[in-house]
Amino acid sequence: MIEGSWSFSPILRDWLEQDLDETFRSGPFYYLVHRDSLLAPETLDATYRRIAGLNREMAACPGASYFGLDGAEPPRLVSTVERERHFGPDVVAAYHTPEIAVDCEAIGEALRRRVTNDPRITLRLGSEVLAAVPQAGGVRVTSRQDGESETICYDQVINASWEDLLRIDATACLPPPEGASFRLRYIVRVRAPHGGRGLCCASVVLGAFGDLVEYHSGDLFLSWYPVGRRGMVTALRPPAHWSRDARAEDIAEVRTSMFAALRGLIPALDSVAEESLAEAIVLPGIIYARGTTDIHDPGSGFHRRDAIGPRSVGNYHSVDTGKYVTAPLFARRLAKQIAGERR
Repeated sequence: MIEGSWSFSPILRDWLEQDLDETFRSGPFYYLVHRDSLLAPETLDATYRRIAGLNREMAACPGASYFGLDGAEPPRLVSTVERERHFGPDVVAAYHTPEIAVDCEAIGEALRRRVTNDPRITLRLGSEVLAAVPQAGGVRVTSRQDGESETICYDQVINASWEDLLRIDATACLPPPEGASFRLRYIVRVRAPHGGRGLCCASVVLGAFGDLVEYHSGDLFLSWYPVGRRGMVTALRPPAHWSRDARAEDIAEVRTSMFAALRGLIPALDSVAEESLAEAIVLPGIIYARGTTDIHDPGSGFHRRDAIGPRSVGNYHSVDTGKYVTAPLFARRLAKQIAGERR
């Protein structure tokens, strides 16, 4: 994940042929240690300092960049006075870090424009892949669009379909990783057409908690796991309705409960007007990871992100990106692998 962090903006800059300015990111994060954290502040402190050392090493690598910021700055323990002034009583320690969040919507829109405008890329949207079968020198893909099925042979196939990853892998005789599962999580996005509110960005650690992000656009991202986590399955594919809009009966409850939970930890959220919250968008998202017990369990596989990356059967490649930050890194590695094989 550290390598992904330091290569994320350089890779996207190459792909998009533009710099990723501050409109694509947030300000720096506070880590708020909850009184019910799975790890004590002393343990987290030691871990954060080890991570800072790894960041310093990565920052010295050629071409590494953390959005042009000093991502290797060590975390700073916030004083008791400052912590009690800005955060609720359930926050027993707070760290100011150089970590930032990226605006996935803004990056997604930039990538869509880039792909759409490149004449070398042919888009086949609205197609359902029924099977991808490796064969000598290629992969035979059967898909369906508008009720019509067709089979085409391709030199190389990359499955980066996320929620459909395991089902398509099974057709290629690539078994699912042990303990793979899907979770449905709702998040809240508050639009800010008139600019930001000057809130801090914060991630509550460590366990079933959440985050508050204010992007430079002024939009807010709110997440609170006990409210937002709506389902979990260990099937090859999550239920179809998970990918659609949030259920109408959930929207008001998610907005209210998520806002209340975060406001108890970050009182400055009171600055968000009621009308803004009432118009906030509740978005469903699917999380694919390896773990069969939830994140309240210290031994859950959800706390690990090391066994990730591409897996291949012949010229069929399946990509478990693990985290958003590692997706460009794995894409570049796989592209180099395929280009090397073709040579």
